[in-house]
Amino acid sequence: MLTIGAVNVPVPDFSFRRDDMTMKMVTLEQEIPAPGKRATAARVAEAELEVVRTMHADHVNRLVAEVVDSYFELASLDARIAILRRSIERLTRVSESVRGRYRVGQGSLPDTLLASVEETKARDRLRALEAERAVSAVRFNTLQALPGAQTVDPVPLPQRDRATPDPAIVSDGELVLERGEGAYV
Repeated sequence: MLTIGAVNVPVPDFSFRRDDMTMKMVTLEQEIPAPGKRATAARVAEAELEVVRTMHADHVNRLVAEVVDSYFELASLDARIAILRRSIERLTRVSESVRGRYRVGQGSLPDTLLASVEETKARDRLRALEAERAVSAVRFNTLQALPGAQTVDPVPLPQRDRATPDPAIVSDGELVLERGEGAYV
């Protein structure tokens, strides 16, 4: 390390000869580490590098998990929206039927109003789910460094594998098969 300096230099005229205490200094230093310090410093640097690598891998894993979570959230919302749209179609047919029965004198006004209210509630729920899907799509795009406004195609849920497992690889208590309302081992 090379150090150059001046001590007790008068400020107004910046003269090195005006004051006897004014000094110029030049220092040259070389650090000589004690035996084993360089090897220890290298091991510390390698350990710090491994910590950084581990932190990076953790960050990547978390990001991948968030993208996957966002993807399946979109798939779930798409499935719920599709179910709700089919339900609205049915509610619309029921509502039209109830109004038709009321027009010919076979239905009551409360039934007509109730059918209309149910249809309206379902449409409101559909709008809420569509808004939730739009937010999820923006999050999905943002996690992948894509423009937030970019459209995301509907995501189908994966089909469940309903194949029967090979009995040779299944022992008692290791496999849970779902049947009806409950689960059986």
